[in-house]
Amino acid sequence: MKAGWGNLDYSVPESPALKILGNTPDNILKPTSVRALAFGIGNYFMTSAGIIPKNMALEISPLLLNSKASLNDYNRNKFLYRSRLSVGTSLLDNGAYTVAEGLRFTLMDRTDLRDFQSNPWFTDVLYATAVDKSVAINKAFEEYLRTHPDEKLITVRDKYSTDAAFKAAIDKSARKFFDKALNVDRLAEIRDSIRNILWNAPIWEIGAAALQSSEDSLTKNLKFSQIGFWSTAGIPIGTKGQLLIGAKVASVDSVKWQTVVSIGQRFFYGSNNAKGFVQAQYEHRNKSNWFTSSMGCQFNVTNGLWGEFSLNLVVDGRGDVSLHPGFNIGFGTPERER
Repeated sequence: MKAGWGNLDYSVPESPALKILGNTPDNILKPTSVRALAFGIGNYFMTSAGIIPKNMALEISPLLLNSKASLNDYNRNKFLYRSRLSVGTSLLDNGAYTVAEGLRFTLMDRTDLRDFQSNPWFTDVLYATAVDKSVAINKAFEEYLRTHPDEKLITVRDKYSTDAAFKAAIDKSARKFFDKALNVDRLAEIRDSIRNILWNAPIWEIGAAALQSSEDSLTKNLKFSQIGFWSTAGIPIGTKGQLLIGAKVASVDSVKWQTVVSIGQRFFYGSNNAKGFVQAQYEHRNKSNWFTSSMGCQFNVTNGLWGEFSLNLVVDGRGDVSLHPGFNIGFGTPERER
């Protein structure tokens, strides 16, 4: 069984590279089960004219890009397989731009169906299914030999491994011998049902990103302007809720380097495919205190494609209040049918 098969269609969050570009006013980096590839675009509506997404980032798990990686490989090196790299860019209104690079590491993930330690029952399902498939194919061979007495089992097995059309015919014949409680088609059904159970299971991630900015469109004028570090943990609240507790520490170059610290909580309620959220965040920057409260929804458009809308109420260090709507779109490696 390939490691990519166990990929579940959970929400596609902002990568560290996208987060540091400032596409939303909050600093919670939402954790999620790793995908081989994820792409995100977003916008933090600073003005009513800001209708075109100006931030985008790509995140990859280098080891999961290997199509030959097995579930055993994945479980032997979970930390490395779950490590992700991201790059992002943002276009500013004056034609200048910023570039970001990020890293994300998963310290714990019980939402991951591929993790035999977190979900040991799935190992038993895979083993039973593999045995069931092997038994069914052997019965299909026996049935074939009864109608073709001039052929031998050893040559039929060789033909099964080299002749695609013959293999398809045997596999089709084998279906009537499957144990209906275990057969391979049931694996997809099990994955679909367990996704809705595991979406809010405990998960903990850390991330880091660096930002370079330019005052114009020239690459040579890019200068290092920020480095940020995140940690976010998610815990289940009943069967339909999830609480995220996150923090960010950043060093920002605004005339002189300053430290910015923020902490926040986000509460989701709903199901894996559609859920609303509310959020509160405190941030200390430039010797002043900022507060952000947010509400919104996150929803699945189709396999691998997700959207998120939010309304963000920001109270800045001077006490001024402003309202900022925003959206994000994320695309990640889709679930495989088999």
